[in-house]
Amino acid sequence: MARTIVHLVHGTWPYGFLEHRLKWLRRPKPAWFHKNSAFCTALTSALPGAEVVPFEWSGNNSYLARHQAACCLAYRMMQCHDPDNPPRQIIVAHSHGGSVAHIASRHPWAPALTGIVAMATPFLLIERRTEDDHQEALLAYLQTATLLLLGACITIILFAWFDVLRVFSSADTTRSTSWPFADLNWFGSSALVVVLLSVGGMLQRVGPIRNAIKETRGWPAKPRAEWFVVRTDGDEASRLLERARKAYAAFDFTWRRVRAALAAIAPALKYRWPMLLLLAPAPWVSPSITTLARRLFLDEPWRVAWHSVVPETGWLAAGAPIVLPVLVALVMVGVLLFMAGGLISPFGWEFYVMGLAFEIRAGETPPDSPYVVSKVPYTWLGRRHSVYESPEARTRIADWIKQQPTADPASRPWRIVTR
Repeated sequence: MARTIVHLVHGTWPYGFLEHRLKWLRRPKPAWFHKNSAFCTALTSALPGAEVVPFEWSGNNSYLARHQAACCLAYRMMQCHDPDNPPRQIIVAHSHGGSVAHIASRHPWAPALTGIVAMATPFLLIERRTEDDHQEALLAYLQTATLLLLGACITIILFAWFDVLRVFSSADTTRSTSWPFADLNWFGSSALVVVLLSVGGMLQRVGPIRNAIKETRGWPAKPRAEWFVVRTDGDEASRLLERARKAYAAFDFTWRRVRAALAAIAPALKYRWPMLLLLAPAPWVSPSITTLARRLFLDEPWRVAWHSVVPETGWLAAGAPIVLPVLVALVMVGVLLFMAGGLISPFGWEFYVMGLAFEIRAGETPPDSPYVVSKVPYTWLGRRHSVYESPEARTRIADWIKQQPTADPASRPWRIVTR
């Protein structure tokens, strides 16, 4: 009789956000995937002779971390495989551990799996918005630049607000029209240029993500393992999925308006120097925000506030009618991308600044795979996301594993059932 191997794969931050980084904060109680945990003990008792082994990975909230973990899991499953007596290999995963299992099941190293159990897993489908590498880099740069522009606006407004407090707390209120904004203007503009030039470090992850997506596309077709999806009503993963759908709609709205302009400038993107044109509006950023601050905090008319910061003649004043509408548009795009990135960030922090370059879809069931959905009632203390705490979930998972045949997964028919 073929032996049964159950691989337990945890999700993001299995010990908690702080405990994941500070080991001395971890509780002595074992995590659900440890051998002496209640979950592991229940599976071992219900499946006599089965080998229940945990698989630990970094647990970072990163698509690249999950992709790397999937490669390691596929390699371990290959090591456990015996061609003469193939074992039944099953993955039991929680949260983003299901994403690791989904990638590992399609890896060329991984043998055919008997089945995969996913507890409260958000299933992701990530694709590139454009197949041109230069356009992809420009999209990522555009999103990062707009977010940094938004951050610069907030910073300078705070500077102005604190300066207003200082002026009005002073006995000499006549100083209110002579703030030291000239130094702040050039300081803010210079700082913004330096920051924009340093975003290359943040964009270095665009290439690895692109290469990982290309790699998965090139993997040969394999028999699809059947999934047993365990969820509970109103769990945190379902709420995040709903928010992610709204965030994707925001990205899609922005993308449809950027696509036409991107296609027009595509021939110039093969050269690096056009990217520097994005820095052209930078000198007008600080004067514009300072003018807004004077209008809001000192009730100065727009024209008076503008000329209090910018001379009536000169290249700053001459270029303002052209640059200011561009800055307003970039700030509006930055606000939209900031809100959408915050909703997508639970699926990978990289997408906070790269969501415009990648198309991210999320669902409650695995794409293009046979699955059975089982919803358990919320009867345990703690988060609804912690489905492994449910005794009923443990029983259902053990019963489902017992029912799995030892035949080749390629010979099984597809079936999609919800109960």
